[in-house]
Amino acid sequence: MTVQTVLNQIVWSGECLAAGPPPADKKILAKIRKGFGYVPEFAGPMTGLPWLLDTVLLTDPPLTYVSPRRKDLISLVVSQDSSCRYCYGLSRTLLRLTGMPESRLHTVETDFFSSSLPASDRQALDFARKIVRANPRPAADEFDDLLKSGFTRLEITEVAAIACLHVVTNRISTLIAAQPAPLEGLTDHWYSPLLRVFFQFFVNPVIRRPKPPPPSNPAALAGPFERIIQPLDGLHIARVYRQAVDSALASPVLPRRTKLMVWAVIAKTLDCPACIEEPRRLGEDAGLPPELLDEVIERLGGKDLTPMENLLVPLARETVRPQPDQIQRKLAAIRPSLSAAELLEFVGVAALANSISRLSAILRMC
Repeated sequence: MTVQTVLNQIVWSGECLAAGPPPADKKILAKIRKGFGYVPEFAGPMTGLPWLLDTVLLTDPPLTYVSPRRKDLISLVVSQDSSCRYCYGLSRTLLRLTGMPESRLHTVETDFFSSSLPASDRQALDFARKIVRANPRPAADEFDDLLKSGFTRLEITEVAAIACLHVVTNRISTLIAAQPAPLEGLTDHWYSPLLRVFFQFFVNPVIRRPKPPPPSNPAALAGPFERIIQPLDGLHIARVYRQAVDSALASPVLPRRTKLMVWAVIAKTLDCPACIEEPRRLGEDAGLPPELLDEVIERLGGKDLTPMENLLVPLARETVRPQPDQIQRKLAAIRPSLSAAELLEFVGVAALANSISRLSAILRMC
């Protein structure tokens, strides 16, 4: 089976739901090119939501305990398991460019347990897949098994955070039907061996090499969903989560109460009590009393919801384990009822809620 056949088995819309002209601002354009390696068709519309663009561009933060190769393998496994055509294609390309032969890559995709990967890599990938699937959520004894195998608490936490951060990009790419990146073709050109040398001997060991841990500062991670974000203290990725959550909730595009409804529905679907507590705590000041929140969680609607909320709340649950073509058709159907910014903000908040609600599994290790 060819690579393209494997990728094309994912049923995917042929039209990006958030396509638009590139941004006119040259500084923003340069930032996008630096982050993506090219200018995606969704980048222009995304500049209308700076928090969302910044979040997507920050999904490859400095790492401390996880090597670039392991991080790329986690990306591959999560993207494949999530059936995200866009991220899956990019993950395969990056692994090929950093020196992984196609035959070995195919073995990892088919069954990484039987691959020649080191045992620690196989354990990390298994854990990453379990935490992202959340069906069931990893139990406390699974964390204990990793600790007994030689993983440290912060190393386990970083693996979990990387996997869940990829949920953000997977969900965004899936919900807007991001089209395959032109970078996928880099491994097919005559100069691809030169690119592999560049990635193997410069990009990974120099640019992407692990960095020393940041100073411990749990107070800087305080805020909404701090119970889940503060255990990331000591990791660079913690700042990404803190910034993303704060800026998403502060954005004025969708009402704050609408975003809290979306978050609570996703948290309930993923059996995350800690992530339901926050919408309940924050809801009163946002016009979302507890009784209305309970009705939304149980009925996915209600007479006191706005027309837009009655559109978005039922869709929130479907973002948890979406079939790409089905969720893309449903979002395309409601697109005329929303502005481009409203659609993108829903997508971004749903992606972040899916990520945080899965990441909360690390509380079982604390």
